[in-house]
Amino acid sequence: MYKMVRDAVWYKWDARLHARIVALLAKDGQSNAAMLQELPEVQGFLSLAQRADLGCALIESYAHCGLQSHALAAFQDLQSLPLARAVPFGYKSLIRAYCVLDLPSEAEQFLRAMQVAGYQPSGDEYKSLIHGFGRNGMLREMEMLACEMCNQGVALDTAGFNMIISSYGQAGQHDKMVEVVDRMIAAGVEPNLVSWNALTKACPSLITALSDDCGLLASPELLLLRYIFIKAKHYLHVNRC
Repeated sequence: MYKMVRDAVWYKWDARLHARIVALLAKDGQSNAAMLQELPEVQGFLSLAQRADLGCALIESYAHCGLQSHALAAFQDLQSLPLARAVPFGYKSLIRAYCVLDLPSEAEQFLRAMQVAGYQPSGDEYKSLIHGFGRNGMLREMEMLACEMCNQGVALDTAGFNMIISSYGQAGQHDKMVEVVDRMIAAGVEPNLVSWNALTKACPSLITALSDDCGLLASPELLLLRYIFIKAKHYLHVNRC
């Protein structure tokens, strides 16, 4: 079917689409070598830039299919391209891939290798690791990466703060969630709807607890809920002024 689509007059080369199909074939145990042979553009009609895009897409597509060794092999192939951006882009894709595979420690090793090679990671790479560590309950490593990110002059944006808030919420550390929101506001980053949703999800049983009559006055969850309402009310007032 893909070959028929590719032969259509309206078709435009799409590295991500091609990579997803190759990865799915590999996951199903089929030989993607035969498929590659049927696609003339892969055999030499792609520019170096297109081949680099394909290599990056393959790394991430293999990861989404759980094919760690294939992702690493695609990274190694990408490094051999005589194109300057192939190396840093390959590291960026590999870091994201290993975080998708729930291997944040290994992903951090690639970030270190990227730095040794002379390339500065961007906020996207740091956030991938922050999310990867947080999702796996590795909160100390998550905070260390967030600290390093700031020390490198890479600002933590709303999405990055939200990842940290959600991670502490999953761990049930409500006090830490409040600390992060305060850090977020102090840094001049305004919480958004995702931020408030992450906070309220940490105390689902108390979303309707709007009075002291619930008998949970000293509950950490209720204290967090009250914090949310106070902060949200403040931001609604400020935004209306």
